[in-house]
Amino acid sequence: MRESVTLIFVGFAILLILLSLPLIFNKVKPNWFYGLRTPTTVNNPDVWYLINRKTATQMLYFAIVLILVALGLDFYTGLESNLLIAINAGLAAVGIGYITISGIFEARRLASK
Repeated sequence: MRESVTLIFVGFAILLILLSLPLIFNKVKPNWFYGLRTPTTVNNPDVWYLINRKTATQMLYFAIVLILVALGLDFYTGLESNLLIAINAGLAAVGIGYITISGIFEARRLASK
């Protein structure tokens, strides 16, 4: 079970990396389906590309941290599966939440200039 938990969180982090790459390289036009989508970002292409590149870069680095934490907890601790799930899920929720909220505030700040 421990290996399955680790595999799920590593897979999730890899998915975050793959989803981040097109945004980092400005390959995604403003839309309501993919990226940091707010009225501010969707209606202003300059803000869209800047904010999505920044938040996607942060997400890529965060995903690498998620991989390292998931592997580290699995290989170097004797934690039970339920605790591994709680730690990994909690870290993912806090990190993604922080990146999203800070991106929204940054987009508003840029749009007001």
